[in-house]
Amino acid sequence: MRPVLDAETRERLELDLHIAREALHGNESDEMSWVWYGRRQAYLGRYRDAVDTFSTALERHPNSARLLRHRGHRWITLRKFERAVADLARAAELARDEPDRVEPDGAPNAAGIPISSTWSNIQYHLGLAHYLLGDFETSHDAFRDSLATPLSNADKVVSAGHWSWQCLQRLGRPDDARRLIESIPVNLVVVENHSYRDLIELYRSGPPAAGAHLDDVGVDPSAASYAYGYAGWLRAHGHVDDAEDLLRRIADETSWAAFGHIAAEADLAVLANSATSP
Repeated sequence: MRPVLDAETRERLELDLHIAREALHGNESDEMSWVWYGRRQAYLGRYRDAVDTFSTALERHPNSARLLRHRGHRWITLRKFERAVADLARAAELARDEPDRVEPDGAPNAAGIPISSTWSNIQYHLGLAHYLLGDFETSHDAFRDSLATPLSNADKVVSAGHWSWQCLQRLGRPDDARRLIESIPVNLVVVENHSYRDLIELYRSGPPAAGAHLDDVGVDPSAASYAYGYAGWLRAHGHVDDAEDLLRRIADETSWAAFGHIAAEADLAVLANSATSP
């Protein structure tokens, strides 16, 4: 499902796409021109077009970790998790012996400071793909590996920390989950990932009232992320019915492409399969 964009945002993104298309025209040998054309398509919600662009580019640049990283991301958006794992695992192999590089933002944050790198994004999305498939052990390892770069920062610590905590809880390792949160400094100063930082504090101390109801799940991706993390906290503390209710609200009310929304869908699918299994 494509996001609903206001007229001003759509016009700006269409212009960005036009510029990227012009940059690619006659310059098909340039790997990054393909990357940006596909990314600009995805920002407009043209996810299948973006996958097609990355696939065409990979015919020319079959050993491009960046193209595989971005196609893997969009396979996640399209709920093709096995394909995402294949692309991202291959990207990790290719990038392992290369110097890590800051990944420029297509939609810069308010501070104008990029918070991610090629290696961290490959491992982060690989961890997410494994998580969505229910392979929490491998997912945990990938999120840990996403921080194994000199370019790591507080934003990456809290985002990887959130998903790692969820993995450890799903693996029945609450003591390890607690130690993980204790290893993360209190109130880290982040540039962008405020919802993940807030989740780390939720996992550390709990909400103001144990089992408190989350009144508003919001519609933007960060709100979906927080709501999904909150559902995981509820489940880990025995509020299973409340957690399931919140997952349904996330699936009904938040942005279709948000990772929290996709994770809620995946959890609900597992619950539905369990309910129908003999």
